[in-house]
Amino acid sequence: MAGQPRPVRYGVQVDPVADFIRREAVRVVERWEGSARQLPELAHMTRPVLFDHMFELLDGLAAWIEGQEVAARRGFDALIDGHALQRLGHGVSLSTLIGEYKALRSILLTELLAVPSSDAVRASLVRLDQGFDDAFGNSLHHYEQAREQQRERFISILGHDLRQPLGVIALAADTLTLAAPGLDDLRAMARRLQTASERMARLVEDVLDFARSRLGNGIPVDPSLHDMAEICRAAVDELLAAHPAQRVHLEISGDLRGAFDRERILQALGNLLANAVVHGTGVLEVLSSEAPDHRAVIVEVRSHGRPISEDILRTIFDPFATTSPRRGLGLGMYIVQQIARAHGGTCEVSSDERATVFRLHFPRSPSDARLEKAMP
Repeated sequence: MAGQPRPVRYGVQVDPVADFIRREAVRVVERWEGSARQLPELAHMTRPVLFDHMFELLDGLAAWIEGQEVAARRGFDALIDGHALQRLGHGVSLSTLIGEYKALRSILLTELLAVPSSDAVRASLVRLDQGFDDAFGNSLHHYEQAREQQRERFISILGHDLRQPLGVIALAADTLTLAAPGLDDLRAMARRLQTASERMARLVEDVLDFARSRLGNGIPVDPSLHDMAEICRAAVDELLAAHPAQRVHLEISGDLRGAFDRERILQALGNLLANAVVHGTGVLEVLSSEAPDHRAVIVEVRSHGRPISEDILRTIFDPFATTSPRRGLGLGMYIVQQIARAHGGTCEVSSDERATVFRLHFPRSPSDARLEKAMP
């Protein structure tokens, strides 16, 4: 009714719309989850990732209705600085982001029909609508800005990393052309050419893999029967060919046969070992074993030195997660994770004073019936 008074709690008037939002936040978000999962890009997200900052937003909207702008901004900023950038990091498109915001708005307004109408309620609904516009508008703007910055940074770093090895190739080629015919000098120049060209090839492959994964198809794998022990030995041999002075301890145990894409796993292990050489000290350890239930193969790459900070650990598998353009595009760990996922597996990292450990878990049972018949 038009003249209905506001509810009172502990001697203080409570806004009925703000009170409803706080009381029914869990139910509203659960209803929103059902709607959001109809969007293909969100369908298979884990609940913690999907729900990211939604409760903070609802609390911010309630505070906005009450005129508590500082508290409201905290909720809105969580949406802007957290939710929007998290969605960008997971490759969620702008249209999907808009779709999930529209769904939340519609569900919340529908739920609020249960609140008895009054002048105060209608005024609060107008205020709520203004809060939606403020929060969603700023979030979408921030998403677009971050996406554009990511593109510009990508082009800038790619240009830097391609020019550097190409410069080495050009210099080495010029030297080979002008140098005296000394065999040792020629071999040294040839090694520099080979190293630079291989690095450039890896960069190009990383960029292509990133583009494939962002198109929604993931990194393609072609599993066939392989022994993970042999793959690990090959990865270590490749590392030692490039870094002969590096000490590596390889430990193999159990039956490590399964359906794997050998070249993709070599790529993942190569990225992990190259990262360990740059950031670690002393002996690198590569440990591969059969899971206790015999259904998976586990590969660990251990390095020593300074532990990785919590801030870096939280984003280590994000694309472009690099602290310096000189360290490359920052796609290496992202691609490792995507290769593990393409095999139906996982990649986890832990780091403390004892060691930094990247742990790859690969299911050994193939999903392809043709391979299954060939399994021993």
